[in-house]
Amino acid sequence: MEADSDYHKSILSKYNVQLGDDGKPVGLKPTVDVDEVKRNVTREISSQYEEKLNKLNSELESRNKAVINSSILSAVNGQFKEDWTKSYDGSDPLVVKQFSEKFTVDELGRAVLKDPENGGIKYKGDGKAMTPQDYLLDESRFGDLFADKRQRSTGTNAGGGVGKKFTEEDIAKMSDDEYAKNREDILKSM
Repeated sequence: MEADSDYHKSILSKYNVQLGDDGKPVGLKPTVDVDEVKRNVTREISSQYEEKLNKLNSELESRNKAVINSSILSAVNGQFKEDWTKSYDGSDPLVVKQFSEKFTVDELGRAVLKDPENGGIKYKGDGKAMTPQDYLLDESRFGDLFADKRQRSTGTNAGGGVGKKFTEEDIAKMSDDEYAKNREDILKSM
């Protein structure tokens, strides 16, 4: 038994001892597959970072959407017709629905116009990025959407006076049909 190397290997194998080519012990045999452990750890770590990355991308996307929407509304507030700037059903106003896809957020966090030709940002003649205000307040493009700026009377004597008066609560409680039916009186009472 003393000279039987196979017997020695079987005894040492029972206790997880590995023998080198020279027959001397080189350490314990691993009881687990080291490569499998590495793959599992890598998979777990990468999934954690993917979750964090997805969460951050989602937050960034929401922030960018909010920046674009508020920049558009800020640019056209008081400039575009009310139909375009007000939300009557709780969703985004028509101007945001129509134009938000035309804008992106630059590295400084500003809403800027996309350039559909090169996929980048559209610039004005002075080399500055085109903002929603620059684009949407271009009268040659969107002049027909601008609010009428003519002087209006107070409604006391002109045109037969103001019709029915509506409070904000009355307007909020109205259905779409009621609003459409009373729209002129509502606008006059505001």
